[in-house]
Amino acid sequence: MRFWLMLFVGEVLIAMDPLSFLTLGLAFGSGSVIAMASFYGVKHRAYVRSCQTSDTRVFPADMIGPIGVPPVLSAGSMTGHDARSQIVTAVFDQISDVVFMIEADTGKQCYMNEYALRMHGWSRAAVGHKTLMDTSYNPEKCMVDVLLDTVLAEGKASFTLHSDASGKTCNAQCYAIASPDGKQRVLLIVRDISQQTDGERARKELLSVITHELRTPLTSIKGALELLKGGATGALSDQASSLVTIATANSERMLGLIRDILEMEEINQAGFEITPEHLNLSALVQSTLEAHSGYGAHLAVSFADAGTEPDLFTMTDPRRVSQVLSNLLSNAAKVTERGGTVELWARREGAEAAIYVRDYGPGIPEALRDKLFERFAKSSEPNRSQVSGSGLGLSIVKTLVAKLGGTISFTTESGVGTTFRITLPLSEA
Repeated sequence: MRFWLMLFVGEVLIAMDPLSFLTLGLAFGSGSVIAMASFYGVKHRAYVRSCQTSDTRVFPADMIGPIGVPPVLSAGSMTGHDARSQIVTAVFDQISDVVFMIEADTGKQCYMNEYALRMHGWSRAAVGHKTLMDTSYNPEKCMVDVLLDTVLAEGKASFTLHSDASGKTCNAQCYAIASPDGKQRVLLIVRDISQQTDGERARKELLSVITHELRTPLTSIKGALELLKGGATGALSDQASSLVTIATANSERMLGLIRDILEMEEINQAGFEITPEHLNLSALVQSTLEAHSGYGAHLAVSFADAGTEPDLFTMTDPRRVSQVLSNLLSNAAKVTERGGTVELWARREGAEAAIYVRDYGPGIPEALRDKLFERFAKSSEPNRSQVSGSGLGLSIVKTLVAKLGGTISFTTESGVGTTFRITLPLSEA
C-alpha cells in the first residue's frame, strides 16, 4: 500500500511520496518561507499541480537536492543555486498571483514568479535591474518607502495597488524575510481584487437605489393607502376596502424588507460601532413593553413582564438591545392567537443577565430549526399579521447580539411555543 502526502499552499496542491520525501512544510505566518524535509536515499519525485490550470509538472530527483535535512529556506536561498529552493520557486510559479521579492535596502527586485514575468513581458535575467516603481503598478517612491518601513517594523502589512496598464485594483500582502546573510527582504503577493471592488461599487449603487428609488415612494404609497383606508376620501365599498387592505399589507411587507436589508448592510460594515452605556436592563424591559403595547393592541395580543429581577445592570448599547427585543417581540406577536400573551423578562444567571422572550404559538417548524438564524430563513406557515417577513430579522438579531458580546439561543416545542434566551455580561450597579 502506498500513501501520498497532499498539501495545499494557497491555490496550489502538492502531492509527494512520503517514502522518499517524508515531510514538507510551507508556512508564511511570520513572513519566512520555510521548507523542511527529510530524505531517504531513494529516487523520488515531487508533483506540483495548479488547481486552476489542471496541468502537472514533474520534477526529477536531482532537482530536490542531496540527502539530508536542509536548513530553513529564505529569500537568500530562493535567489541562489540551492536546488532545494526550486520546490518553493515551483510553487510560486504555479500561483496565478503576482509574487515579488524586494531588497529592503536598495528597493531592487531579486525575484519575480512566472506569472509576474509574463504579465510584464520581462525575462528572469532582467529582474535584478527592476524596482517596484518599474512595474505596471507604478507606485510613487514615497509609497514604496512607507510600504518597506511598515513591513520591516511590523513583520507584515497589506496595501492596495492600482495597475495603470490594466486598470486593475490589487491587494498586496507583504511579509518581511530574514535571510542567512543578514539582508532584509520583503515578499509581496499581489492579488487582483478588481471584481471585488466592482462588486462593492455595484452593492453601494444598489443600496442607493433601494434607499432613494424604492423606500421613499413606497412610504408615500403606504401613507396614501392608509388615508384611503381611514376614509379620508369618503367611505369605501367592501370590495375597494379589501383591495386597499391587501395593498397596504404588501407595501408594509416591502418596506420591512427594505428596512431589513439596510440594517443588515449597516451592521456588517467594518465601521459599525457599538456605543456601550451603563444600562439598567430591568428598566429597559419595562420601557420596551410600553413601547410595544400599541403593536400588541393592533394584533389583539398583550405583552407582559413575567418576573424581571430588579437592578440588573450591564455595559451595552441600549439602542441595539431594544432593536433585538423589538424584533423578537414582533415575531412572537405574529404567531400568537388573538387574546394571547407574549412574555418578556430578565434575570441574573451567574455572571450574566439572561433576557427571555416567550410565545405560546405553534412552535418553530422542525425543518427550520437548524437554520433559523441564517439569512432569508423563514417559515412557510402563514402568520396572523398577514405580512410575510423578509427572513433577515433573526440573522440581524444574532449578529447584533454577537457584537454586543452576548449569546442567543432558543427552545421550541410544536403546539406549545418558543422561548428565546439572550445573555449579556453583568456589570456592577
